[in-house]
Amino acid sequence: MQPASSRGAGASGASRAAAPPAGGLLGRYRIVGEAGKGGMGTVSEAVDTLLDRRVAIKFLTVFEGEAARERVIREARAMASLRHRSICRVLEVVLDAPAGVPAGSWRPFMVMEWIDGATLASAWPLLPLEKRLASFESVVEAVASMHSVGVVHRDLKPANILLDSEDNPIVVDFGLSARLGDEDAPGGTPGWSAPEQFEAHAEIGPSADVFALGALLYNLLTGTLPFDAPTTAEVIRRAREGDVALPEAIVPGLAPALQRIALAAIDPDPAQRYPDASALLADLRRFHAGESVLARPRQLFTRFADEVERHLADAERWRKQGIASEQEVQ
Repeated sequence: MQPASSRGAGASGASRAAAPPAGGLLGRYRIVGEAGKGGMGTVSEAVDTLLDRRVAIKFLTVFEGEAARERVIREARAMASLRHRSICRVLEVVLDAPAGVPAGSWRPFMVMEWIDGATLASAWPLLPLEKRLASFESVVEAVASMHSVGVVHRDLKPANILLDSEDNPIVVDFGLSARLGDEDAPGGTPGWSAPEQFEAHAEIGPSADVFALGALLYNLLTGTLPFDAPTTAEVIRRAREGDVALPEAIVPGLAPALQRIALAAIDPDPAQRYPDASALLADLRRFHAGESVLARPRQLFTRFADEVERHLADAERWRKQGIASEQEVQ
């Protein structure tokens, strides 16, 4: 059983607040128990006694200052503005303590729908390729709907995607989300997030989410991470340089079109990726329809050019050695 988010997110600051209440909250929410925690918050399973339903409540571990408040509001608005079956809904946000409640015992919180299921990381290995591809396409659809209203998630990864009881994927945890044009600090999850997210003052747009989706597709196809390495610095370096093994080298017989889509999405240069999730989705649908995909990943074509040059050099050497005639070389 999983919460709507297993990693708290939203606020930043320096003060740690009190633990979530063990009983009622605002006379409405009855806390059942802790369901997950992370660096910026904890998630509790709760019961909405007014509407008689289970919900997930994200309590903010740290919350201080106007910047933190704006970040929480931004996350809530980002989630509330989206309408898609694969996006977790935010139901309520309460930032200020009710009258008579001591500030030291109060924690701002966000109420979200409760998702029964497991993270993608634990669920995908148990599913056949066809079902993994179907769930991945649903995730891409959800991200495309975010991009259509100017929201960039910026932390897409298996831990932030849950599969519900009907194997429908749900994108959660918008703690790093931003609207296009927002100023914010860089950050993300090495191995999943685009390399520009770890550069100061870099422009982070929809193509950053495309990179994460490409890493997800690569993982779906091969069972490995595209830029796995012993250290965080090495992971980021490999992603920045596009140092990645071809999926077909890991899984022989893989559909070439899927490999091309994945490699095009994880190009280190944002301008070389799909511009947004809708463009990636269109290529996925071309693949399913048996049509030619548009992806032309530089990794493949650079390697092809290198192979051509090597063979041309071999042919020239054979000509000089008298092994092959001029006509044969041509």
